[in-house]
Parts: sequence; C-alpha cells; structure tokens
Amino acid sequence: MANESPYQEQVKESGSYRSAMEKVLIRSFYDSPADLHDFLFLIYYAFEPVERFRDKLPEDLYDLYVEKVGLHKRRIAAIAEIAGANDGDHVLDLACDLGAVSHYLT
Repeated sequence: MANESPYQEQVKESGSYRSAMEKVLIRSFYDSPADLHDFLFLIYYAFEPVERFRDKLPEDLYDLYVEKVGLHKRRIAAIAEIAGANDGDHVLDLACDLGAVSHYLT
C-alpha cells in the first residue's frame, strides 16, 4: 500500500502513529549510549533541541524530537507556575518520575 507509514509495525505495536514514532525516536539512539544519554537528558532537563541530532534522525523524527522537547518544557513551566514556588521555598516533589520538575525548580 503506497500511503502506508514507514512505521506501520510500530503503529500496530503501539496503537498510534505518535507513540510509534516516539518509540522509533528513542530506539534510534540505542547504537550510541552517549547519544541516548544526551537525548534523554536534553528532553527531560535541558529543554533545548540539539542541532547535532538533525543529521542522526530522519526529518520526521527530528521534527517530533523538537516538538517533544518544546512540549515538555511548556509542561514543566506550567507545573512550576501552578506550584507557585518562590526563591528560598522548600518544595517536595512526590512521585517525581525523572525529577524534571525538581530540577527545573532548582
């Protein structure tokens, strides 16, 4: 079928095109532990896309990566705003997942 996604197997496995692309995106870094570490750190803590990944990823995955970084940055900023923490406040981050909110608040 000509219109079929290049990620069709992952779509069947994941249930949606978006989650399939995210799996492919993360798996694309498996061959380089250093790149995988940088990728995960930059998504969850630095909030800025890395230009060097442009050459490593297909264009659609790079676009998804940039979007994912931006969405995560906005999500963490919204949580911080709701928390209303000020300089010098103590914050307890329960069920912190990877600790991005705590990292951001520091």
